[in-house]
Amino acid sequence: GDTSNPRSHGYPDTPGFPQASSSPKDPRPQTPRRTKKKDSFNIAIMNFRSLNNKIPEFHTVLSATDPDVVLGTETWLKSDTLNCEVFPENYTIYRRDRLLDRKHDGGVVILVMVRKSFTSSELKINTECELLFVELMLNEQKNVKIGYLYKPPRTDEEYLEDLQQSLHQVDP
Repeated sequence: GDTSNPRSHGYPDTPGFPQASSSPKDPRPQTPRRTKKKDSFNIAIMNFRSLNNKIPEFHTVLSATDPDVVLGTETWLKSDTLNCEVFPENYTIYRRDRLLDRKHDGGVVILVMVRKSFTSSELKINTECELLFVELMLNEQKNVKIGYLYKPPRTDEEYLEDLQQSLHQVDP
């Protein structure tokens, strides 16, 4: 073909413009959609630095990522804040809010997706630490303990001793 003809646009043996065109393929590699194995779960870890003023964004992230478990610190929630005001109904909520005699910050939350293949329960711990432990029962075959801690800045040795005692309560 004549590639010197400006109307041929470099298509050998093709006179004139092409009759049809298509969009070029996206050169970026496609990330395969993650499929969950029945024994696996996904965890999202978040530092909210006040959840009250980020509720719509929080729900958007949950919808986009669909985590089975969410671990969150610095919720800044007060004990009079209802779970239904903040969290989606398809999660079981475990909270440990900052005690009233301390600053407004802090607080820990663990959300566990309500699924037929998961059950969960909170492991009760006698501690002053902002610490939560939840036990997940996966398909009635495996138990997994998940803990999450908010360690305030400038904690002292007494706090660390309390944390150590707390961990012994979880796994004596």
